[in-house]
Amino acid sequence: MKELFEISAGTVVGKLHAMAGKNNQDAFYAIHTDDFMIGVVSDGCGSEPYSEVGSLIGCRMLAKMISQRAALISNDNRISEISPLFWENAEEEILTQIINLSGKIGHDAIEVVSNFFLFTLVGFIITRRESLFFSLGDGVIIINGEIKILGPFPDNAPPYLAYNLFTLTPIKPESGIKIQKIVDTDSIESILVGTDGVEHLIKAEGLKIPGRDETVGPISRFWTENCFFENPDMVRRRLTVINRPCVKFDGDSKSIIREYGHLPDDTTLIAVRRKSTA
Repeated sequence: MKELFEISAGTVVGKLHAMAGKNNQDAFYAIHTDDFMIGVVSDGCGSEPYSEVGSLIGCRMLAKMISQRAALISNDNRISEISPLFWENAEEEILTQIINLSGKIGHDAIEVVSNFFLFTLVGFIITRRESLFFSLGDGVIIINGEIKILGPFPDNAPPYLAYNLFTLTPIKPESGIKIQKIVDTDSIESILVGTDGVEHLIKAEGLKIPGRDETVGPISRFWTENCFFENPDMVRRRLTVINRPCVKFDGDSKSIIREYGHLPDDTTLIAVRRKSTA
């Protein structure tokens, strides 16, 4: 896959989170091998104090679990033929790890799970034959420029996998990983997966960047412009510029003008594009 596709990623803390003194509760993780690509973004529950911990662990844990089952997602296998047990086993393994970690962090397991391990997941698996897109909760998936918004959910409360630890019933369908789309890999020119903060990034296309004369620009720039793939830190830098407040003095009105960033929520994305054959 390395000869076919290139990848970039980045994240930035949301304006409202920064103003409230909160950390960035988003995370991302990607695996890019010769045989397959895996990318996962995660968004921790904003109302809980340490959600960035579970978010970071969750996306890495899921990506690693998928990669460890590489025989199922490489060579000539069709990813569309993977058994539902593949995902059920991954979910159960993540929940088992969360239980183990919770027991080591605190005495009240339910409190620890609520404080640390409520997070959404959006991601992809790209093999030589097929590509699969999945989600658990809200976020954004863009395939060849076609945007799919996941959510919103009632009361702005997306499902979290760890909710299944609060009951004795099997994993509920609404709180499990959902397959959003499967396409032939030959048809893919570009993809982007992101947390729900990317919705604000898309809507800000025509807005002026604080302190600059340029606008935010279309979301497509993250897979069309070379700079994002030449410098691994460029996505983060661009998101930071879009969200950085600016204070300046207006000599004409003798007043201070404050301009604010355009990303109220933590914003994280992974972009992939097909390498040019030219």
